[in-house]
Amino acid sequence: MIPGGVSRDQLYTDPPFFASHGEGAYLVDVGGVGRVDFVNNYTSLIHGHAHPQTVEAIARQAARGTAYGAPSELERQLARMIVDRLSGSEMVRFTNSGTEATMLALQIARSATRRKRIAKFEGGYHGSHELVRVSIKPEDGGPRSRPQPVAEEGAEGFDLTDVLPFDDLTAVEAIARQHGEQWAAVLVEPMQGSAGMMPARQGLLEKLRELADRHGFMLVLDEVMTFRHGGHGLQGEWNIRPDLTTLGKIIGGGLPVGAVAGPEKLMDSLAPPKPHRIQHSGTFNGNPLTMAAGLATMAAYDEQTARDLDARGDRLRSRLQETLAQFGLSVTGWGSMMNVHAAPTPPQCWRDVRASDSGRMHRIQSGLMDRGFFLAPRGMLVLSTAHTEEHLDQLEEALAAVAEQTAPSVA
Repeated sequence: MIPGGVSRDQLYTDPPFFASHGEGAYLVDVGGVGRVDFVNNYTSLIHGHAHPQTVEAIARQAARGTAYGAPSELERQLARMIVDRLSGSEMVRFTNSGTEATMLALQIARSATRRKRIAKFEGGYHGSHELVRVSIKPEDGGPRSRPQPVAEEGAEGFDLTDVLPFDDLTAVEAIARQHGEQWAAVLVEPMQGSAGMMPARQGLLEKLRELADRHGFMLVLDEVMTFRHGGHGLQGEWNIRPDLTTLGKIIGGGLPVGAVAGPEKLMDSLAPPKPHRIQHSGTFNGNPLTMAAGLATMAAYDEQTARDLDARGDRLRSRLQETLAQFGLSVTGWGSMMNVHAAPTPPQCWRDVRASDSGRMHRIQSGLMDRGFFLAPRGMLVLSTAHTEEHLDQLEEALAAVAEQTAPSVA
């Protein structure tokens, strides 16, 4: 009844895996098998499953109504919490997904600059609208230093979208010199998620800020996944000043959410009743159920909690890198988010990931499922506050066993 048995492509697995319920650090399938969940709905469950304060907030709000058709005080409170955590942002507009957030951010940038073209990075995933459904995981994107746009099936965004290499600052500057005056925005993840949890190389984001100021385009930082870091996102950790920030995942407490944050001079272009404003609506934008869940979740995820979780992730990633190197595997990431790669050297961009042994990565993920651990098929794993040190120790032991079992010399 559902194409491929899934409503999101990344949930497809072979054999299929269907969930029954989640409990803290565990996801239980329909057969009653519980596995330690290191996917956490692709980074959105910062406290694991059924976090008590979040569940209580949802139940309390559900009894008061799930949607009003009018703004609520909860919306203002969550916006205030976000603004307080993002230096340089003064206003927030909520959406229902990260896809909608990046789409709206680009509308704001195009309106402000009176330009139509944008640029994104090869391997970067920013949702499913046409402008960004370009060169997400291309099989052939032309020269490495000058990637050519490759549109996803059914998309036509490549006509207005230029593509940049994630691992070459010199090439980025050269492309910007040629086309930057035409761009409304450059959209970038500070750490590419879908491509394999690869942090931007040192100097890239700073260079983009400089180029944005020089050529008059907007720097849009996609922190849908990375806002969890340090309590202020990677822009706070790395002292980056974007023009607009897109958010999602953890700010909704496990319910559908997205948001755009930025300075009043840009965000005010959305404000009714101005006659030339950007039209933006959505039946469930800022709905009180999501706002209640987001408030409870974020209140329990203060800066100290975020830093503690990042530190635990850094320690785990270092241990895994040392343990798995002997089996020809590598690990990339930052803080509480990381990715295991079937490649001896940590990849620097999507092309390196594409060249790795995807078949072996599938066998590793399947082997971990058999041992009671749920990782994304691409090797991504993320921590939640529900994970204990015992969970991390057990994961390292299981990964080592599966890595040895799948090593080419003994496969």
